[in-house]
Amino acid sequence: MASTGSLALNPGWPPDHISWAAEGRDGRLYSNRFPGVVAAATTAYLVPVATGVVPNSAAVSHPFELPVWPATAMAVAIASAAVFCTFVFLRGSGFSVRIAAISTAVVAFGSPVWSVSADALWTHGLTHLSIMCALIGLRSERPLLAGASFGVAALTRPHLIVVPLVLACFRLERWQRVAGVIGGMVGLGFSALYSSILFGRVIPSGGYNVEQLTGGAPIRSLSGLATNIWDWISDPLHGIAIFVPLGLLAVVGVPLVWRRVDLLTRTAAAAGLGYAASQLGLIRASGGDIVFGHRTTIEMFVLCLPLIVVSLWELSRRSAIGRVVVGAAMAYSVAIHGYVAWIDLHPSVSNALAVTYDRAMAEHRQ
Repeated sequence: MASTGSLALNPGWPPDHISWAAEGRDGRLYSNRFPGVVAAATTAYLVPVATGVVPNSAAVSHPFELPVWPATAMAVAIASAAVFCTFVFLRGSGFSVRIAAISTAVVAFGSPVWSVSADALWTHGLTHLSIMCALIGLRSERPLLAGASFGVAALTRPHLIVVPLVLACFRLERWQRVAGVIGGMVGLGFSALYSSILFGRVIPSGGYNVEQLTGGAPIRSLSGLATNIWDWISDPLHGIAIFVPLGLLAVVGVPLVWRRVDLLTRTAAAAGLGYAASQLGLIRASGGDIVFGHRTTIEMFVLCLPLIVVSLWELSRRSAIGRVVVGAAMAYSVAIHGYVAWIDLHPSVSNALAVTYDRAMAEHRQ
């Protein structure tokens, strides 16, 4: 898009060497990503391509020859903005500077924000940022900010429409419910329009193979859903018990604080659980095999964050044992995500990708 003004990929590229591509209604190949993250990627490449720092994709004969650093820089910028907004929201929710700063630091370095969102241009950095902006809009009574942010969230990850719909079921102010639903539906509508124009289907699925996704959806059977939930919790490479233990630990403290937290904190957590249910019902929990860590329900933890923070600080306040356990879990979270951010890819996957790259480039040169 930055090179030619077209979303279509270079027709001279070997089709079997293009990752994440889908055939459009006009027979050309396009990225199968959702339009929100495609827009972020386009923005990342506009200046580097215009200044000649990055070559024009039309003049590059193989996709592996294109540099990815502009997309990585954009991922880092979006993740950093999401972390900043996390701090702003926690402060606006009544937390002290100390608690908000410590909590935000753990989010930044002890969660997939570091190892996933800032590692590459996934959807999750943008959804983290947009959800936080929506919650700030709801907290500060800014309906336009809330609605626009939910629109960006749905444009980037369509099933996040669940969030404003769940929020609308609770006794928030009418403007809060209306703004969130309208914004989310507008974003979903634009996503559907994008899919219709490029791929000839109104379902807001980008270029994803809808038939394949629905055919293998875990919700099609009780055993499939139970297995997917178990994998979400315990999978050694992706499970939340291994990579987000603070979230599970917070469950212990929720009964202690539930009655005294405000309505937005409770409804945001309920919306997060609603999103997790839709995600785990539709898509396998280990999504993103090349990622070493938790990824698929990052948005749930973003929505549950205020409740998690209150719960963990309550456990710390009540006893010395609680302080030790919570402190150790925080240190472990930072250590494990520091490790996975450093290793980047699981060794076996990294080796496979290296072999694929070498083979593809050898074939291309021949």
